[in-house]
Amino acid sequence: MATRWARVKAGRPTPGSISMSSATRKIDFVIPPSVRFEGEPGEQWTMFFRDPSGNPIEVKGFADLAGVFAA
Repeated sequence: MATRWARVKAGRPTPGSISMSSATRKIDFVIPPSVRFEGEPGEQWTMFFRDPSGNPIEVKGFADLAGVFAA
């Protein structure tokens, strides 16, 4: 099966906004919302969960898109 990608540009989330919206929707996270590479190039918010059919979903947001491919 081919991997499907979707890209959405949105404002930077805050820990409270992710926690509150996920709590009200009762999302069971595989990996809960967290920040990775904080303060480094490529800093990102990320979370993993499954859709109703069991497919894995990753959602991430970058603090600065210029750092997406930073080494």
